[in-house]
Amino acid sequence: MHANATDHKPRPVAGRCLVVHGDADPLYPVVSAMELNTGLPDAQLWILPGGGHCPIFGDQAQPFAELALRFLTSDGAA
Repeated sequence: MHANATDHKPRPVAGRCLVVHGDADPLYPVVSAMELNTGLPDAQLWILPGGGHCPIFGDQAQPFAELALRFLTSDGAA
């Protein structure tokens, strides 16, 4: 088992990906999301200032829903 998500390269992903990460996540540093984003061929990264481990809930739920909807209904330019 790996110690964290950055110990290995992600498997190939055929579709677009939206990587969302809070910069105040106490479990995984923001560099983990940056590395994941770099390793995916067609990914976009959204780092939420002050966001914790589950930044898509609480105060950021509405902005996340809007961004995700734009991402899913467009060519990926969120």
